[in-house]
Amino acid sequence: MSFFCKAASGLNADIDRHRQKEIEILERIAELEDKTDEFSVNALRVYRNFLNQLRQSKADVTSKIGKRK
Repeated sequence: MSFFCKAASGLNADIDRHRQKEIEILERIAELEDKTDEFSVNALRVYRNFLNQLRQSKADVTSKIGKRK
């Protein structure tokens, strides 16, 4: 019976993974915004870039929903 109860796969699973990573990155950005040292400022810039790339990837995945290969 576990065959029919597996976790979601395909595009839905990709979207869920993107959503979880986005939450993690947003939490990390919130932590870094309070710090002013040079390392934190650079790390904040990097995490914002990661977030931008992740959102672009998420948009690419969601644009595939409903399309056939």
